[in-house]
Amino acid sequence: MCEVAFAHAFWGDKNIGFETLIQNLKSGLKNANDFYEFLRELNSLEDSYGKLWAKLSKQISNYATVGSFKPCWNIILETLDQMMLVKGAMCSDRLNLMKDVQKYSEELQKKHRQLRENEAGTQEVVHAFQAATTQLQKAKDLYHTRYTEYERIRLNESHSAKEKEKAEGKLKKAQDDYKYSVEKYNNLRTQFVEKMRVSCAHFQVSTISRFLKICLCLSRKTTYVENLDMMATSISLHVYKLFRIPTYCCVMPPFSYFRHYHVWSLIRPAHKVVFSYTQIQDIIHMSHAGRCPPLRRSLSVSGRQHGAPGWLTFRGNHVCKMQDACLQYACANLHASSALHHVPVCCYCLFAFDALAVSSAMRSRVPVA
Repeated sequence: MCEVAFAHAFWGDKNIGFETLIQNLKSGLKNANDFYEFLRELNSLEDSYGKLWAKLSKQISNYATVGSFKPCWNIILETLDQMMLVKGAMCSDRLNLMKDVQKYSEELQKKHRQLRENEAGTQEVVHAFQAATTQLQKAKDLYHTRYTEYERIRLNESHSAKEKEKAEGKLKKAQDDYKYSVEKYNNLRTQFVEKMRVSCAHFQVSTISRFLKICLCLSRKTTYVENLDMMATSISLHVYKLFRIPTYCCVMPPFSYFRHYHVWSLIRPAHKVVFSYTQIQDIIHMSHAGRCPPLRRSLSVSGRQHGAPGWLTFRGNHVCKMQDACLQYACANLHASSALHHVPVCCYCLFAFDALAVSSAMRSRVPVA
């Protein structure tokens, strides 16, 4: 891109290039102040946004702390915390940028004041040259007027010689004023051109420096936004992968949660087999027949009211201490109490129980501890 020098551009018939440069200087200072106000408002909005994030994070932390959805809440809460940390880091960067812009605005104001003081001589020359230009135009117009009037009187024989001398005197005076205005204009023009070239170079350096500084601040702002977007994208991608794999996100964490609080176990509850009071009596009679292999088990009996069915469950390796009377004892408790009674059952009683009531399919589902 070809750079155009200010000294080649700020001219014109009215010679207002210097005033244009002064206005550009003022607008540059105003732009710097406006940019600072923009950053200040943006920082205020980001602070309010961060407070809303903190409020939302606190609200999520008060949600249900039990259940299988708790790991998902933990992931969401962790994501919010990470985003708050990222935004906090970006907030400090914005504050630093805002302070730098404010400091630059103050320095720019001092530089502009000093530049205007240094260019005060150029401004005086510009005003003088503008006045000389105006005066030259007036002198030129007056000279042409006096010349026209003199020619009219000279060519008209009816006018006296005195009138001709008077018109000639006015023309000479207008001609002298015109020559003086031309000389003054040329002298001021030389000064104006020289000083304008120097001043244009100064204004160009100041304008380019200001423009580059503002562009650098905008570049820093853009870099902060890009870094924030990259970090936010990384966090979002991590969360997306977690929720994209249900086995990892929605199944394993709940199991870990249950295991951590000792609320789960691999031991299934024992199968329950229902027996009526009549069937238990039959088991007792068959047990006295003595038909049993040499086995040892224990039997748990829970009973309800008379005539209600009972629930019998196989348990671990225990020796029957009550011999043949064990099932009679169990049957008696079946009438009297609804509580669970663990009764040691001999192998004979177990054989009678097994032969009467339990099928092979049912036995395969009875867990033996």
